[in-house]
Amino acid sequence: MKRIYALAVVAALFIANGALWGSTSGGIAVTLKMKGVVTLTHGGKTGALKFGTVLDSADVVTTGNDGMVTIMFTDDKSLIKLKPGTTVKIAGHRDNDGNIAKRVGIEIGELFAKVEKQKGVLEVATPTSVASVKGTQFFVLYDASGNTIVTTIEGLVALKNNVTGEEYQVKVAQKCEMQADGTITFETIDPADLPGDPDPQQPSAPTKTLNIQIKDQDGKTQTIQIQVQDTQE
Repeated sequence: MKRIYALAVVAALFIANGALWGSTSGGIAVTLKMKGVVTLTHGGKTGALKFGTVLDSADVVTTGNDGMVTIMFTDDKSLIKLKPGTTVKIAGHRDNDGNIAKRVGIEIGELFAKVEKQKGVLEVATPTSVASVKGTQFFVLYDASGNTIVTTIEGLVALKNNVTGEEYQVKVAQKCEMQADGTITFETIDPADLPGDPDPQQPSAPTKTLNIQIKDQDGKTQTIQIQVQDTQE
């Protein structure tokens, strides 16, 4: 049986040895549950992405045709889950209070985002749009034709059209499609037909605590402790 780790429903994230605010762009996120082929490009080098990898600003994550990965931001436990065939660039800047201004740039593919107790800003960007959120669940898809589709499951998504400069609100049970030329169309979705979490948690699984060591810009080691589910496939 292949062992994997999934994020616990009551995941705990905190700094064990002092504040992690020494680095403005390092240690902004950490990889959690993974399936299939997932790669990381860091510092110009590409290799297999591993569970528990700490991500820095400008890191690029790509999922293969069978790949999925959950990424947690280290300031407020916001989650993004990349579906198969997706490439994103993770960016972030931590302020003096430890909040991260987070930006996920989608080069191709689709992701699911879940934001509950938001601290820093979270934006999901495509070449034609920027989606800004406050406490919500939503999907963003960017396809090979240059079309962006945003579907809001909970909360509210503010969507900026980079082509026209206009801004829109995508409410619960709405799907907004933005074509490459900036044309916008809205569709109301029956709540019963809304897509769900592409990789839901398994609350019945036992949990364990992982200690992840990272270094700040002064070379001091900090420990992130994350409570995860220990599951098997």
